[in-house]
Amino acid sequence: MDLNEHPTETHRDQDRETLLARIDLLERENVALRRTAQEAQRIFDGSCDFLQRFDLAGNFLYISAACRAVLGYEPDEMIGKASFEFLHPDDVEPTKKEQQILLAGGPPSRIELRLRRKDGVYVWMECRPVLIRGPHGEPLEFVVTAREVTERKRMEDRLRASEERFRALLAGLHVGVVMQEPSGKNVLFNPHALTLLGVTEDQLLGRTSFDPRWGAVYEDGSPCPGEVHPISVALRTGKPVRNFVHGVDRPALGDRVWLLVSAAPQFDEHGVVTGAIATFTDITARKEAEDLVRSQAHMLEEMSTPLVPIRDDIVTMPLIGTVDARRADLVLDTLLTGIAQRGARVAILDITGVSVVDSHVATTLVRAAQAARLLGAQVVLTGIRGSVAQTLVELGVDLSGLVTRSTLQGGIAWAFARRS
Repeated sequence: MDLNEHPTETHRDQDRETLLARIDLLERENVALRRTAQEAQRIFDGSCDFLQRFDLAGNFLYISAACRAVLGYEPDEMIGKASFEFLHPDDVEPTKKEQQILLAGGPPSRIELRLRRKDGVYVWMECRPVLIRGPHGEPLEFVVTAREVTERKRMEDRLRASEERFRALLAGLHVGVVMQEPSGKNVLFNPHALTLLGVTEDQLLGRTSFDPRWGAVYEDGSPCPGEVHPISVALRTGKPVRNFVHGVDRPALGDRVWLLVSAAPQFDEHGVVTGAIATFTDITARKEAEDLVRSQAHMLEEMSTPLVPIRDDIVTMPLIGTVDARRADLVLDTLLTGIAQRGARVAILDITGVSVVDSHVATTLVRAAQAARLLGAQVVLTGIRGSVAQTLVELGVDLSGLVTRSTLQGGIAWAFARRS
């Protein structure tokens, strides 16, 4: 009997036990893998997204059950077929290009494409393709996760159409429109705003009301700071501003434009100010017309109360037409200013051209005489006709402080004689 046989059998028994243990472990691992695969399959089947596997030629190797709800096909109806058969013709080349990028080692990216449902209708899908490679880096297959985004695309299209209509509306408005974000920067404007402000898109985008290049001024010519501009006030207070007038420099055109501006704040659903919109029109022509009217009115006023120097110490004011309350004040102011500035000793008021002399005119004459006397001057009233004299008597006007003469020439002669 060989004494070495027993140890060999012992080794065989040990190897057998080790092998059985290894087989048992592999079987348990296999069961676990099947369980994991089944769980993954249930997840894929229950997901709104569906998983697809393609060979390098683009043929379906696998597609999850979610394709039923999205495309109307059973998975078996698609497996083995070319994926490009289901693509919208316009999306075939972009999809092939994406595959080439992946094969060349490029990074995966999300793409949007259209797949044809079983009923022939195309639906939008958002896909993320990934290239699976072997242990040596060789490409094996494509794995793609896909989600239907048809409704999102419709919403985007509606939003895009709405924005296009809004921009078309802005472009058609014959008023300037500028929108600012809460920080006060310009974020949106229409072409007419560029025209009115004399700037380009690059010059207006991101600019604020506080930019000194605006050279904004009030109607009196004093600086108009950015914090009082209507759109700044609307952003800061959350309240609208109406019909604000200010001028803005236009260096590119070498002029200044006058604008009538209104602004209103914009709010979110919580009442928080999210921006403000200003609208403005060019009122330069109107402003210039108003300035012209004011200038002409001033000239007429000066003509209606002309103060004519006869000599250094003698002035005369011939009055023509009607003397109302406003003109009476102007007569008094002009006369006293002239006396003070010239140091006149005699002031002649000629009322030859005054059509009606009533109590108001008489009171003005008396006030003028009294005020002139305080300045050291003597008022001479000339041009008193018979009817005027009768009216003054009937009114009981006290003209004791006045020197009266029937004609302007007589008044001037009196003044010269007094000086001599």
